[in-house]
Amino acid sequence: MTQRKSGWGAPTGRIAALHSLCTPLTAPANAQITCDQSTCALVCDQGFIGVGKRRTKCRWNASKQFFWKKQLGTCETCEDLTAPAHLVEECSFNFTGKKKCKYTCPAGENMMLPGSATQPKVFAAACKCPRGTNPRVCGWWGRKFSTTTAMAQADLDAITCIEGTATTAAPTTTSAAAASTTGAAGSTTGAAGSTTGAAGSTTGAAGSTTAAPVSTTGASGSTTAAPASTTAVPASSTTGGSTLRADCITQLTADGHNDPTEACDAVIMHNTYRANHNADPFVIPSAALCAGAQAWADSEAAANENGIGNPSMMHSESDDRPGEGENMAWSSSGALTLSEATTMWQSEDAYWDFTNHQNCAIENGAANCPSCIHGPNPGGFGDCGHFTQNVWKATTSVCVAKAVNSAGTFVVARYEPGGNFMSQFTTQVDGGGPLDGNYVGTVHVPGS
Repeated sequence: MTQRKSGWGAPTGRIAALHSLCTPLTAPANAQITCDQSTCALVCDQGFIGVGKRRTKCRWNASKQFFWKKQLGTCETCEDLTAPAHLVEECSFNFTGKKKCKYTCPAGENMMLPGSATQPKVFAAACKCPRGTNPRVCGWWGRKFSTTTAMAQADLDAITCIEGTATTAAPTTTSAAAASTTGAAGSTTGAAGSTTGAAGSTTGAAGSTTAAPVSTTGASGSTTAAPASTTAVPASSTTGGSTLRADCITQLTADGHNDPTEACDAVIMHNTYRANHNADPFVIPSAALCAGAQAWADSEAAANENGIGNPSMMHSESDDRPGEGENMAWSSSGALTLSEATTMWQSEDAYWDFTNHQNCAIENGAANCPSCIHGPNPGGFGDCGHFTQNVWKATTSVCVAKAVNSAGTFVVARYEPGGNFMSQFTTQVDGGGPLDGNYVGTVHVPGS
């Protein structure tokens, strides 16, 4: 996992102190500690996964003086498996540092997996340390093998190659699995001068980072503004099909969503933008998708209840939302609606260069997007990731939820299945741009 050099830590204030005022932290084995403002973070070495608390803040009060709010966790990994002689193994690290291995038969035959009816030509396993056990136990997990238990060496040895299913050539594999990334972008809303920060789009299908959002206020950082809207946004209650909206409100009300009308208006708003990028409309989201979005919004709100200034927002762990993408936003006021958050994410369409439509790729441990060049960080995925997830063609549903407290409004959107895979932008994001040329953000004119 990589960590931003600056701007990611919680700002100092009444109870949050500069990290150097607290007792120096000792890094656990296979890890480094990096600090910014009042926060220190655990950064694991390549191949290792953070278990336990990954961030802590330096605090002060009259009785304890300077102290760390939480104890940092450790970095763990999986015991390597040994490929049997009849399988070809290829292992690599994704950009978050997690290890993944792919197994194929020498001539490209189909495989027989123990306890599974599927007969894939490629079997992939990843080192994960799933939550739910205390202590958390790391192991190798393969979705085509089991979703409830980790693999053992005996399971790998039991995979066989099926005779008579060979292809003319063994299937090709890439050096790294398709991965998504987490970036950060900020924007300002016009209502009451409130500041809105948006955490980057992510997906759990092939690993995601948990880099902190860029701080949008405070002495140590400046606001990264999203492009200003130049188009009138259609009223969500009258756009995209009244039947879908009515059915959606009925279903989400029955499912217990906290804001069923706002959530369904956000679905309609997404569909308005998706139609303008040749993407199919979203369907009514499932109760499970909405429950996950609400739970993480509540968690982020609770974690920042007593914070000073901008919140220290973090994406949820990919293991907690397998196969789902995530967009996040925050406003210092309680007035941010779910449709407004959707429009804020979509405004990044002005940063994407549709005349140079290319895939993103992992380079030197970070996502490089040659088409995302008109934002404040040219080539950086964080300027465009919310927009691309909004209009990702393979995604079929979204549920948006929010939590409001004294720290502001915390908005979380969950997408199913998640998007933003590095090698798929040219096919999953429409290369023609908005079909009517009607960008939500201000179109950047080169040289201006």
